[in-house]
Amino acid sequence: MNAMDVAKQLICAGQAKNVKITNLKLQKLLHFANLTYISIVGKPLFSEKVKAWELGPVVPSVYHHFKSFGNGIITIECTEDAIIPDYILTSVCDFVIDVFGVQPVSTLVDMTHRDPVYEDAKKEDKPMCYTQKTAKEVLNREITNILQRAAYASLSEKLNPSDHPDYPEYIDDFEGVPEEERSKIWGIKD
Repeated sequence: MNAMDVAKQLICAGQAKNVKITNLKLQKLLHFANLTYISIVGKPLFSEKVKAWELGPVVPSVYHHFKSFGNGIITIECTEDAIIPDYILTSVCDFVIDVFGVQPVSTLVDMTHRDPVYEDAKKEDKPMCYTQKTAKEVLNREITNILQRAAYASLSEKLNPSDHPDYPEYIDDFEGVPEEERSKIWGIKD
């Protein structure tokens, strides 16, 4: 399979789920699709080499194909010809869009920069190469980070201390604690 076919599949999956994909985001999604496939099947999803560029992993041929979009949203016509009828590929692309496609591109860039394989490839100017084990480790770490951020965000939305029935009592428990420390403990933002 080639990376352009995977890119088109990702774009179509994104369009179907109302996920906006720029060229930068597409490069990160290709990277995570490749990692997902490697972690399941044990070999790369596509034959092209993934390079470690300044903003993270890039498949140069796909980047150059879509660079006319600049930093705008990539749109393509998602006809039957654009979509490969492959269950594993479809499942991988849907998973990547659901988990990584909804993340801000800056978060995806940060994720790829934490990857030791990226750091080594960038330092040595070599293509990025993963074993099944390293692909699983990177995916597990990043999915765990996504879930933790989502859980904390959900929890902080639900826990508003002023809604607590004993809120005034709790404030008295902090007698002598500086106001800025009380705010940190309660998560109150000015």
